[in-house]
Formats: sequence, structure tokens, C-alpha cells
Amino acid sequence: KLFWDKPLYQQLTGFAGWNLFGSVAWLLRGQGMDIVINLFFGPALNAAKGVANSVTNAVNTFVSNFMTALNPQITKNYAQNEISTMETLCYRACRFSFILLFAIAFPLIMNINFVLGIWLVEVPKYTAIFVVLILVDCLVNAAFGSSPFITAMMATGNIRNYQIVVSSIIILIIPISYVILRLGGDLPSIFYVMIAISFLSDLARFYFCNKQIGFHYSSLGKHVVLPIALGLIVALPIPIALRETVCNENNWINFFILCVICEITLGLAAYYIIVEKHERVVIMSAIKNKLGKLASRK
Repeated sequence: KLFWDKPLYQQLTGFAGWNLFGSVAWLLRGQGMDIVINLFFGPALNAAKGVANSVTNAVNTFVSNFMTALNPQITKNYAQNEISTMETLCYRACRFSFILLFAIAFPLIMNINFVLGIWLVEVPKYTAIFVVLILVDCLVNAAFGSSPFITAMMATGNIRNYQIVVSSIIILIIPISYVILRLGGDLPSIFYVMIAISFLSDLARFYFCNKQIGFHYSSLGKHVVLPIALGLIVALPIPIALRETVCNENNWINFFILCVICEITLGLAAYYIIVEKHERVVIMSAIKNKLGKLASRK
């Protein structure tokens, strides 16, 4: 039947409008950087950024599939007023998203010149540093919960102030990058700006999760920041040392060695430091059940 519910339509329109504002901010972030690069350096270096974006999009697709499975559960927990469970799930999503992304990004960063040399006949200037910095930006967003905290805020339906603040911070990358390049900064400097802006927007996003939902700063530090920081301290030194000494030449043998060492050190750091004790029990139980099923089929 036909009906008119003005308050409902206003609520739906308001949510859609503010969500559109946030989407436009992300669009300006990407396209605005391309415009700024083109103004100062021409289209040739935009090609390098395009290659870097292709690499990072392929890496991010793997993590986005993981978050697709978690987002409905985060929204469901909010609808059922299970805020503590929702907060725990968001922190778990941060840690596991970071682990999955880092498992791909770390060996890629260690072998970036070799990989690009295989993929491209002629590697555009700055492509390697672009890929590395954009991957670091992705890791920052993964570690500080860009995706799960966005889902958490969307679940509240009250996103006006959140979108105004966070989107405004995101858009700042365009004028800041322009000013830096106008003052004589080099091209990679605007990617450092991008990483800083991502970090600030993630902090602002969590601020609203704290104010509107009740997430705790201490819990973020305990369950996300501290374990990831300690995990990196354990995972990074050996592969970096190998890259700088024994495996400093670009060839298939060194590529294979570095990839294996990166995954081993990350696996140990993730299992014993980043992953929490009760999660390790669940993971081992799932592995044992899977192995048991495989054994029973034989």
C-alpha cells in the first residue's frame, strides 16, 4: 500500500547523504592526488602511481574479503546491544586484517624491485617507493581499524558529525600536498602526508566509536596497538638484516629465501604475540579438526 512516513524518509535520506559525503571524500583523496601529481610532474609519474595502485588493490582485495565476512556480525552485535562483544570483534578484525595484509605486503616490500622487474618491461620512475608507501598506508588503516570501525559507526545510523570530521581530515591531503610540492618538496613526500592523514582519520574514527558506542582507548592499546607493535619488533629484524647482507641481490634464490623467512618470522610473531591465547586455542582446534577430516577421507 502507499504510505508516507516523513521521519523515516528524512532519516534514510540523511544517512544516505552523509554516507555519500564520505564516499566523495575518498574519491577526492585518490583523484585529487593524481591531479596534484599531474600539475607538478606531468602524466608520466601518474603512470607510476597507477602501477602502484594496481599492486595494492590486488593485495587489499584479499583482506576486504575477510572483512566482508565480519561486517554483518559487527552490525548484528550493535543491533542486539552487545557492545562488549562488538568491541572485541572489531579489535580482532584489526589484528587479523593486519596479519593477513602484512603476510602479503612484507615479502613484497622486501623484494619490490625484483617483482616489478619481472612484471614490467620498463619500470616507471618512483614506482617502487610508491608501492611501498601505499602498502604502508594500507597497513596503518588495517592496524587502526579503518574498516571495522567504519562498519561500527554505520551500524549506529548517526554518522553526520562523524562524516564531517573524518571526511574533512581525509580531504586535507589535497591542499597539504599542493603546498608541500609548491614549497619544493619531492614527490614521495606527499605519500608521507597520505600516511599521516590516514593515521589522523583513523584516530578520529575511533574517537567517535568511543563517544557514540563506548569503545575504550585502553582496550585499543591493549588488544591492538601493543601486540602489533611487539609483533613487528619480532618479525622485522631478521628479514631486513638478510636483505641488507646475504640476500642483497635481486634473483630467484634470494626472492624465495626472503619470502620464506618473512612468513616464518611473521607467523611466529603473529601466533605467539599478536593472536591472543583463546584465539590460538580456537585456531589449533580448527586445524586439528581439518586434519582429522582429511585423514578420515584417506
